[in-house]
Amino acid sequence: GRAGRTDWVKCEAGHQRVRANEELGSKRPFTGWSDDGNTALPGFCWNEYINAEVHRVHDLMDINTLRMAATGVDPAFKTMVWNLSQNADRDTMGKLGLCQCLT
Repeated sequence: GRAGRTDWVKCEAGHQRVRANEELGSKRPFTGWSDDGNTALPGFCWNEYINAEVHRVHDLMDINTLRMAATGVDPAFKTMVWNLSQNADRDTMGKLGLCQCLT
């Protein structure tokens, strides 16, 4: 809806800046989201729920996946709690094995 579009428009430039600064590229390896809002997450994920989320959340999941891959970690094989209420310029992952304060 309109609110979801506004949310992404406000955050897109910041997400692109994070991707560029951290040399993450533009791929969407975890969600495979497209502009029509559909995602293609791995089979163990709740696609219907994530499809209902805004693009900011989709992109943050992919940025977190790319960040982890840069350290040699595949988040599909780690138990992690990601704070998806924040933008990519914030600490949304914490440390492996610890759950940070969620807002």
